Amino acid sequence: MMLALWPLGTTVAFIGAGIIAVLTVGLLAWWAPRTEVSQGVLRVGPAHIETKWLGPGRELRGEELRAAMGPELDLRTWVHVRPWMKSAVMVENIDPQDPAPAWIIASRRPAKLLQVLGTAPGENSSTN
Repeated sequence: MMLALWPLGTTVAFIGAGIIAVLTVGLLAWWAPRTEVSQGVLRVGPAHIETKWLGPGRELRGEELRAAMGPELDLRTWVHVRPWMKSAVMVENIDPQDPAPAWIIASRRPAKLLQVLGTAPGENSSTN
């Protein structure tokens, strides 16, 4: 953008490039998919599910994550991963009306996500 505005003057080029950079970063941050749990609903990117339909969950890391995303993956599983994240959470979907048997969600803090969902190993998930 700076080069496109350069013929108008260096000040205009710097200001224009700065405005475009700030707008680009702002829009990318606004459009970025998020994982959040609020009011009994898990929202991951465009999808959502009530937490009462989530069964047991577990952390996936390293070889276990690779296997879960590769040879062991049930094609009906709902997947939201990011290639640069090295950990994820797999949560069983117990909704009888939903064909997806589980959700795999990339997370930097999988233990905290499981704790918030109430599906960490040893927790009773029916209290959600």
